[in-house]
Amino acid sequence: MLPDNDSTPASSNQNALDPALSQAALAPMPAWRAALLFAPIALLIFAVSWQPVGSFDFWAHAAVGRWIVEHRCVPTHTLFLWTAHNPWIAHSWLTEILIYELIKGKSDEAASSAMLIATAITAMAAFAVLWCDWRSKGLLGPGALLVFGLAVIGSHVRFQPRAEMLSALLYVLLLVTIDRIRAERTDSLLRATICKVALSIAALVILWVNLHGMFAFGLLILLLGAIASFIDRRWTVPTQLLACAAGIAIACSLINPYGYHLWKVLLAIQSQTFSQIIEWYPLIGAPWLDPMDLTYLGILTLLSIAALIRNPRRSAVDIIILAALLFEVFRYRRYMYFVGLTCVWVLGNNLAPTLLLLRQKLEDWPRSNSAPGSAGAPRFVAAMFCALILAAWIVTFWPSGNGRFVKLAASEALPTADADWILAHHVTDNVLNDYDNASYLEWRFEHGPLLAVDALNAYPDSVQAMCSGINSMTPQGQIDLAKVNCYIGKVPRSIDHSFPEIYYVLHNSPYWVEVFPAARSGPIWLRLPPGVRRTKPNPIWKSNIPNAPGREDPNLVR
Repeated sequence: MLPDNDSTPASSNQNALDPALSQAALAPMPAWRAALLFAPIALLIFAVSWQPVGSFDFWAHAAVGRWIVEHRCVPTHTLFLWTAHNPWIAHSWLTEILIYELIKGKSDEAASSAMLIATAITAMAAFAVLWCDWRSKGLLGPGALLVFGLAVIGSHVRFQPRAEMLSALLYVLLLVTIDRIRAERTDSLLRATICKVALSIAALVILWVNLHGMFAFGLLILLLGAIASFIDRRWTVPTQLLACAAGIAIACSLINPYGYHLWKVLLAIQSQTFSQIIEWYPLIGAPWLDPMDLTYLGILTLLSIAALIRNPRRSAVDIIILAALLFEVFRYRRYMYFVGLTCVWVLGNNLAPTLLLLRQKLEDWPRSNSAPGSAGAPRFVAAMFCALILAAWIVTFWPSGNGRFVKLAASEALPTADADWILAHHVTDNVLNDYDNASYLEWRFEHGPLLAVDALNAYPDSVQAMCSGINSMTPQGQIDLAKVNCYIGKVPRSIDHSFPEIYYVLHNSPYWVEVFPAARSGPIWLRLPPGVRRTKPNPIWKSNIPNAPGREDPNLVR
């Protein structure tokens, strides 16, 4: 099926195509063959998704889900924190319940494995939707393996156990729904079509608005689709349906436990706290992304643009949505996955003319080269070439290690030992925790102690500023340190292996004792009772990092 725009004439290349060949080339591949061809893509998605789980956000989401299940209501204020008790909206409350139900009662390894499998399945589902879309347009073949492989590798850095994976799946379903809407050409069944559109959009948005805060992004895409359809076809049936769908979507976004207040979560994006989160950094800039990821995503983007240019029946819907995604990903790198999915979708809508011409040339190739009976040779060579590349990708990313066919799911850096020590010694005082460890600690500290920061950004900028001041030991930070009775740190793994200033201060202070020396996760310090001083030096760190805090340098004591 070619993208429909009745007002645009076909190109001369299309007119030159053999009608019988065109019909055969666009015929959908049998379902069993399409499923078999998708299997290597599914393996690649599994391989790139299986990365050892550290203190990822899903632990904190599971902690919120546990709270919701136990209290039978959604939270309206921050949880788990002693530094803030401000209004807060759990915009992923339904996802948090699902995560909790998935990992409750499991060990860290089993919970991590379950979440990684769920992540891989969700990513497979998103690409499977696009795969079926390509199949319906007769585009499946060896080349599809390369295109989908580029998209998987180019966006795999975002394949993490988090609610965003569900948003990506719903986003793909929205793109396919937009395609179905703009395919309408007649007014005869307009009423029935509106009913179908209303039901599908309402179901999608109601689900999305309760699963993840990126529902607003979905509504924006739907609005852009309606505007682009108006540019393409003015006020025709597809434009009317898309406009109707956008109105229905906005109304359905209010169907959630928070009502219209849910939209307030968008305000947090402009906060100082969000500006310090890596996924909200620009695409180009430090810390730099893997050049391979950027290269693959760049190639896929260029292929999409080339397909748009070569398609004389290109649609403004494809152009505007792709441009919007490229604009967003250059602002925020978290949209890499969505750009990959969008490029595959755009290629599916615009690749048919080029693919038909290529297939006709392949059919004519044996005759032009006087090689009777070798018509399948070019296709066979192309298929083998694509298969070898895909096999190389799978082998490169396959998650084996330490003698295991599939490596352990839980990272060695997970602060399990720190949490065990705190719980075993019944620490209840105010804890200042490292941000990276926050998510796992919130999951483990079901009944306390309270933490200073969390991984869900459920606190005002003032809390982040306070913790940053303490870590760097600014004059105000030294004053705020008096509120802290326990500090849970983290061994740095940055390129320069630098430690916060507070590590040196606490290690050498006579009023703090290091009760849990740094190993793989991080050290723990406790404040001594008033009037008590430490007489013995803190133990030498077990860390092999050269500039770890030492006990011999008196210049480090403040």
